[in-house]
Amino acid sequence: MLPHLGEERALGERGSPGPELRQDGELLILDLGPDQNLFDGNRVAWINSLLDEVEQAPTPRALITTASGKHWCNGADLGWIFGVGESGLESFAADVLRLYARFVALPMISVAALQGHAFANGVMLALAHDYRLMQCGRGRMGLPYADAGFFYTWGEISLLRAKLPPFTALEMTTTSRTYDADAAAERGLVDLAVRDEPVLTAATEFARPMAHKNAGVIEALKRHLFADALEALCGPRATATGHGGHEPARASLERW
Repeated sequence: MLPHLGEERALGERGSPGPELRQDGELLILDLGPDQNLFDGNRVAWINSLLDEVEQAPTPRALITTASGKHWCNGADLGWIFGVGESGLESFAADVLRLYARFVALPMISVAALQGHAFANGVMLALAHDYRLMQCGRGRMGLPYADAGFFYTWGEISLLRAKLPPFTALEMTTTSRTYDADAAAERGLVDLAVRDEPVLTAATEFARPMAHKNAGVIEALKRHLFADALEALCGPRATATGHGGHEPARASLERW
C-alpha cells in the first residue's frame, strides 16, 4: 500500500536526499529531490526502481514528477561522467535513453511540474512526460549542447521531434536559448505557465481528472503515437551521435 501525502515515510526513501515517491489519493508524486538532481548511474537506477512501483500501483492513477528545491533537474553530473570510461559512458547514455522511454510509455498520464530550473537531461526528462507545467518566476529551461559542443544522440533527437513543434526544436538546439515559463508556453515547450498558485497545486488539479482514464487504452495510445521515438530510444542506434562517439563532447565540456 502506498503511503499518502503527509505520512512520515516516502516510498523509495533511501535515508539521503534524492528521489522519493508518495501518494495523494489517485496521484503518485515523484519528487526528484532538493538539490540540482543531477543524473549519474545511481540516480538513474534509483528513478527506475521508483518507476517499478509506479507501474505496479493500482488504478486509478496518474503521475506527477516535481522537485523540492530551486532546480527541477539540471542535467547530468559531469564530474561523475568524467570519471567513467568510454564503455561506461556509452552504457550510461543507453540507460538514460531507456529511462526516457519508460516515462514516454507509462500506462497512465504523466505530468512534469517544473518548480525550478531544467537543463539538458532535465529538459529531455520533462519532454518524456505527457504534459508539462512550469512555475512563473522560478526557473528556466534550455539545451546548452551547441554551446558546449555536446552532440545529441539519435534517441534524444527522436524525442525532441516527437514532443516539440519543429521550429521550437530547431531554435532550442541551434541557439541554446533559455526559456522562462511564459516563453516556454509560447513555444509549446510547456503546456501551462503557472502564475497564481504553486505549480504542484496546479499539476494536481490538472492531473487528478486524468487518473481515471483506462490504463490499457492510454498505454496503447502512447505506444502508437510515439512508436518511432520509442524505437529510437531503445534501439541499437539510440546512442549514436553521427560524429564519432562521445569523446569530442567530453573534451568540449571540459573546456566549457
